[in-house]
Amino acid sequence: MANLSSVEIRLGGQTPACVLDAELALSPFGLLLALRLAQEWRVWLARSLWPLIDSYRLFDTQPHLVMEPDEPDDDVVEPLLAALGDWHQAWLGARINGRFHWIGDHRHESDLPEDADEFLPQRFEMMAQALIGDEGGDAWSWRRTCGFEALALAGALSSRPTMILTTLKPGEREPRLASLWQERAYGPCRSLGQNGGESPVTLPPWVKIGLPPLLCDELTLCAVHVAAPRAAVLPYVLAGDDLWASESGEGLLGGMAGEGPDPWAGATLAWHAVR
Repeated sequence: MANLSSVEIRLGGQTPACVLDAELALSPFGLLLALRLAQEWRVWLARSLWPLIDSYRLFDTQPHLVMEPDEPDDDVVEPLLAALGDWHQAWLGARINGRFHWIGDHRHESDLPEDADEFLPQRFEMMAQALIGDEGGDAWSWRRTCGFEALALAGALSSRPTMILTTLKPGEREPRLASLWQERAYGPCRSLGQNGGESPVTLPPWVKIGLPPLLCDELTLCAVHVAAPRAAVLPYVLAGDDLWASESGEGLLGGMAGEGPDPWAGATLAWHAVR
C-alpha cells in the first residue's frame, strides 16, 4: 500500500480566463485581489501595465506623468502611486512570477499558457491595433490604452471561456470599458442582471474571504463579456497585409485583396455586476 500513488481527477469544464482591467489592478486592493484570483482562474494582464510598473520610481518623483488630463487631483494619483509601488516591489521580489499571463511586444517577452494556440499574439495585435489606432502623444492615457488592450485580449481569447474583470466607481452607470467600446461605434454594451437580478457570473467564494471591501460590497466589481466571432474564424496564419493579399494582388480570403476586414465586425459586449 505504501507504494501506491494518488491520482487527482477533476470533473468540469475549462478554468475560465480572467482579463484583469489595469484600473482595477492598480486600485488599493488590486494586487491582493489579483493574487487571489490567480489561484482560481487564469489571470491575464494588459501589456501596457508592465511599463507602468517598471517606471514606478520615475512616476513617484514626477507624478504628473501618470496623471490623467481630466483627473489632476492628488487624491487620485496618491493611491495609484501606492499601488504601483506594491506591484513594483512584488515584481522585484519575484513574488508574482508565474502567476499571471500577458502578451508582450515579442513572444519571448510574453507569458503564455502552455496550451495557448500559436496565433494568439497575432490575433491580439490585430484586434488591439483596430481599437487603439493612432492614440498617443501628449494626450496619452494609460487607462484608455490598457482598457483597449483588455478588450483586445478578451476578443483574442474568446474561443475559451473569458471575461474582463473591472470596477464600477460610485456615480457611474457603466464601466469605463463599456464607454470605450461605444466610443469606437461598435454598438451598445448591454447591461445584464441589473435591478436586483441574479449575477450571471459570481466570484469563487474563497476569493472574497478575508477581503472586507468585497464582503461588505464596498468595491463594486463588474464582468465584461466580449464575443468576437471574427477572431474565431479568421485564418491567422500570416500577419499584416500578407494575410489578405498575395504579391500578385490576389486575396487569400474569398478573393479579397488589400486591406482586411475589421476584426471586430459582428462583435458584441455585455456587462454585469459581480457578486
